[in-house]
Amino acid sequence: MNVRHHARRMLGVACVASALLWSATGPAHTEESGMAAANKKVVEAIYEEVLNGRNMDAAGKFLAEELLEAVAKEVSDLTGALPDANFRIVGLVAEGDRVALLGELTGTHTEPGWGMPATGKPVNMRYADVYRFDGGKVAEAWHVVNSLRAMQQLGVIPGADGADPAAPPVEAGPAIRGDSESTEALKAVVRRAIEDVSGKGDASAVDELYSPEYVFHDPDTTESVGLEGVKERMGTIHSISSNALITVEDMVAEGHLVAVRWSMSGTHNGSGLMGIPATGQDFWGDIISFYRIADGKIVEGWMVVDALAMMEQLGIMPGE
Repeated sequence: MNVRHHARRMLGVACVASALLWSATGPAHTEESGMAAANKKVVEAIYEEVLNGRNMDAAGKFLAEELLEAVAKEVSDLTGALPDANFRIVGLVAEGDRVALLGELTGTHTEPGWGMPATGKPVNMRYADVYRFDGGKVAEAWHVVNSLRAMQQLGVIPGADGADPAAPPVEAGPAIRGDSESTEALKAVVRRAIEDVSGKGDASAVDELYSPEYVFHDPDTTESVGLEGVKERMGTIHSISSNALITVEDMVAEGHLVAVRWSMSGTHNGSGLMGIPATGQDFWGDIISFYRIADGKIVEGWMVVDALAMMEQLGIMPGE
C-alpha cells in the first residue's frame, strides 16, 4: 500500500472526533435546534469515550452499525503508530441533522505504522468533517484531512520542519441566529463567496462579501489578511486549472458561523499547485471551509483541503 495514501486514510478517522469548544450559543427555541444540540452531545461523547478514551466498545452507542468495523480498524492503526494521539476540536457548528467540525490531531510517531518505521517525530495536523445523523447516531461522515502536512512533518515529503503549534480555540462570538431567515442569509453570503469568488474569479464580489479586516487562518502558509489576500488566493485556484468547476455540496450554519463542504474539479493546466508544472491530468478534490460573518461580511475563514490526494491523482505522488 502506498505510504502516503495509507496515512491519509488512517488519519481520516478523525472524522469521528469532536468536542464543544466552538459552538454558537443561540437559544434552542425549535425542534431543529434541539436536535442539533443533541447531536453535538453525541459527537462530544465519541470524542471523550471512543477516541481519547480508547473505548471502542462504546462506539455502538454513537455510530451506525455499518461504520463500526471500519472505525475500529482505523482507530487501532492510528493509535498503534501514535500511542499518545489526541483529538481536539477547534470549531463546531450544528444545524438540523448535520454537524460540522474543524479538528486538530496531535501525537508522536513512536511506533511502526503507516507503512514506515517509527520516526519519533511529532504530528500536528488539521482535519474537517461533516456528519449526518439519523436516529441519534452518526449515519454518514465526510472528512478532509491535511495529510500532506502530516507527511511533511514526518519527513516523508519535504516542506515542514517539525509539527505546527497548537491552534487556539476559535471564538464564535455572540450568536445572531434567531430564525431561519437569518441562517439562510448567512448561507447566501458564503455560497456567493464559494461560487462567485472561488468559482468565477469575480474580484468585485470580494469587496462586497469580505471585510477589509478579513483574516484567513492556514497552518500551511502565512495567514492572509484583508481583501488583497482573498484575491490572491482566488487567483491561485484559477492558476491551477483554467476550467475549474466549483460546486457547493452541503452547508451548516449556526450563530454567525457557516461551514461549507464544496468540491473542485478540473484539468491541471497551470502551475498554481505548489509550483508543479501542468500535467494535463483531470483532478477532483473535496474541501471543507468555515466562515465567521459579522455585519453581513465575512471576517474570518478556515479551510482544510487534501492537496496530497490531488497530487496523487495527477501522478505526482503514486497512488495505490
